Amino acid sequence: MTVYIDVLFVINFVVNYVLLLITGKIMRREIKNSRLFLASVLGAFYACFMFFPQIKFMYGFSFKIIASLGLILVSYGTKNVRLFLKTAFVFYLSSFVFGGVTLAIFYFTDAGLKYGGALNNGIFYFNLPWKILFFSCLFAYIVVKVGFGIYKRDKNFSYKRIKVVFLKNSAYLNALVDTGNLLMDPITNSPVVVAEFESVKTLLPPALIKLFKEDKENDLQMVSDAVKDTEIEKRLRMIPFSSLGAQNGIMLGFKPDSVSIGNRVISNVCIGICTENLSNSHSYNALISPEVLNV
Repeated sequence: MTVYIDVLFVINFVVNYVLLLITGKIMRREIKNSRLFLASVLGAFYACFMFFPQIKFMYGFSFKIIASLGLILVSYGTKNVRLFLKTAFVFYLSSFVFGGVTLAIFYFTDAGLKYGGALNNGIFYFNLPWKILFFSCLFAYIVVKVGFGIYKRDKNFSYKRIKVVFLKNSAYLNALVDTGNLLMDPITNSPVVVAEFESVKTLLPPALIKLFKEDKENDLQMVSDAVKDTEIEKRLRMIPFSSLGAQNGIMLGFKPDSVSIGNRVISNVCIGICTENLSNSHSYNALISPEVLNV
């Protein structure tokens, strides 16, 4: 069978991109097309060298695991090991579903006889027409998406992907809808979205970031000195809260330019900055009250 290197490259690029995109959407990771593009190109090049016997060792089990983890690392980075491994699991699951769908199409139709395929160094090559490639990707996305949707629905968790814009910078948060989050900004009476410091620190000036790292964010005088005569000075908020570990506590926050939830843009919201992890599994990094959804 004749193997066309350009067909091999394009098919692997498309499949890699779709699988990485599916993974990011299911895991609610911040998706940057440039990173997905780069990872897909690298994955496609890796596949194109499969017919070189001199480097057959690079297509063993361990090297394939390393290569796939490398694609995930390029696409989404690694904030922590647990989140990275969960992302890898979803990527492998999506890949298995896609492979199963493609093989099923070849098995239940005459596509296998009509278009042919090859196996070398453990990598399949199918001379797939674009229609079959498109429907394989679409069906794999639906199966994995619906499966994870049922799983999360059964756990009674509700998440929202939100975008916070502050002083022309933006950050993306995975927010858990929490009926127990009743915090309000005492100045504007706006509902508060509680966000982990690590998820919004790119929005803050260096002076405030330093105070957080030194555990001095509740020192009103130091905070005041850090933002004096800056644009952020009038946007800061000191939000009172109570919890099991802190009665009459104070949480530093800020008034963002806007908070976007899907296609909705909400301006009457404050962001409270939490210095601790909100989720042990790192499945979310913010808490949003139903009140915010009704603003």
